[in-house]
Amino acid sequence: KKYEEQLRREQLWGTYITIMSRTGLPTYLLKKNADLLNGELSTLLSNTNFNMFFDEDLNYKLEHNGLPGVINAIESSGMERTFAAIVLKTVLRTINFKSKPNFIFLDEVINRLVGDSVGKFVELLNTIKEKINKIVIIEHDNEIMADMIIDVNKDKNGVSSFEII
Repeated sequence: KKYEEQLRREQLWGTYITIMSRTGLPTYLLKKNADLLNGELSTLLSNTNFNMFFDEDLNYKLEHNGLPGVINAIESSGMERTFAAIVLKTVLRTINFKSKPNFIFLDEVINRLVGDSVGKFVELLNTIKEKINKIVIIEHDNEIMADMIIDVNKDKNGVSSFEII
């Protein structure tokens, strides 16, 4: 009886894996829209020296412009993974018919970037802002121009207060 139950679970899992991709989205939806998603990814990453795309097996890949080879996006550098996650979140909105959140919430992303990548990231955010109304960024140091800054301070009792600057 335990063997039959385990066999049933494995069959259900196999069916689930066939229907859903690793992203948690239905495989048919990704396959049907792969060209659209890849076009959007290319547009959003036009200010970088790399591109992200879904291959024929729906693996999320990274390719450097002018350099040979393609790698899995998850195996790329920290800056590239940061860009990959944000652009993927943005382009998946184009095929998500149930929910299209109109904001992105980023927690301590910019401090992880160095040098020219900060400027390229700001350019990316400006491009994304054309598609999404609000981008909320939580940072300890503010190096970018913001529409609004909310300063949070704790008093000696650990109670936070907020001030709009």
